[in-house]
Amino acid sequence: MEPNDYFEIAHFLANVKQDKIPLEIFFRTAINRLYYGVFHLVQLQFKIFIPQSEVTRCHAYVKEQIEQTNILGDYSELEVYRVDADYQLSKNININQYKDALRTQQRILNKIIEPEYVPYEVEEEDFFFKHKKS
Repeated sequence: MEPNDYFEIAHFLANVKQDKIPLEIFFRTAINRLYYGVFHLVQLQFKIFIPQSEVTRCHAYVKEQIEQTNILGDYSELEVYRVDADYQLSKNININQYKDALRTQQRILNKIIEPEYVPYEVEEEDFFFKHKKS
């Protein structure tokens, strides 16, 4: 299974048109899946291995490993959306929260995934990649 599978199910859930089940549960679950997709993708991209001794606090461990990166703020923001969706049942979660979480997820992806094509000359491409992650 790949982290992108989480993103696909999140998009599917956010777009389900269901009459018998309140839509809120779909948005809550979609936000949750966005977060977990990012959680696993971050581990892959930054080569974070969670030791057995840290499994019970794996979310905190991953955050500690990305403290010095340019994604920590966005990652923390997405985590707040996930916590609200999973634990704050009195809070109304709707399409707007999902769209906000989706924008946050996209900012993270833009920062950690190299583009397949960069429309620059070779020497400019080197400049782009050297400065992209700073």
